[in-house]
Amino acid sequence: MLTTTIPDAQLNPSKEKPEHMLTALFFLRVYPTEDQKVSPLNLDPKTSRKWQWIFVKKIAALKDLKIVWPNDWGQAVFIMSVDGTHCCINEPRDPVMRKHKKWYSHKNSGPGVNYEVALHLWENRVVHTFFSGPAGESNDITAYRQMLKARIPAGKMIIADHGYRSKFEDEREKIRVSSSLDTDAVREFKNSAKTRQESFNDRLKRFNVLSLKFRHGFNNHPVCFDAVLVLCQYEMEGNYRFSCPLFFDV
Repeated sequence: MLTTTIPDAQLNPSKEKPEHMLTALFFLRVYPTEDQKVSPLNLDPKTSRKWQWIFVKKIAALKDLKIVWPNDWGQAVFIMSVDGTHCCINEPRDPVMRKHKKWYSHKNSGPGVNYEVALHLWENRVVHTFFSGPAGESNDITAYRQMLKARIPAGKMIIADHGYRSKFEDEREKIRVSSSLDTDAVREFKNSAKTRQESFNDRLKRFNVLSLKFRHGFNNHPVCFDAVLVLCQYEMEGNYRFSCPLFFDV
């Protein structure tokens, strides 16, 4: 934050101290209720809320630096795995219906939102994310069609679960899901890629702000998701002491 050229992520040392970032990390990791809240800096609640949102937004702004689509995918045919992950929210009020099916998440059996996340198969990095909105309006294949489909280079393929099955030939050419026709080697390869993807999704949900029901408004959820995504990307990178890369044993 002291060196980035991204304006929204820059730290002003005269006003914003690095230790104030602890309030944001505490908020994202613990996501306490008001009666549970204990500031890591012993700040009063109002001051703590101020710093937590300042730094959540700064961390999220680093997404432009950390989540980057590669310019060159190399010679590999299979280039990424992709999956959707649902997060619980308090259902927004509807002027007509008390409960609207567009918010219903079949994964969480309640209101939620859906995010698409794609991982590079051969490097420890996220290459694509997409917030597709209410979980009941956009399943995995619908979210794929909105953005990722147009980005997949010709001749390249991605690995996904059965939520990405399609009846269209042009989509089946790019998306590979498990099939009874797979050889043992291909089945193992696909399963390893999907397990690796699920492992990353689990890392996201270790942050309670994404695993517990979100109470801070529909519009604030994508900001928190991006902040957690950036933190998990830093964790994957193998250039510091506490890094934790993802496995891929094929």
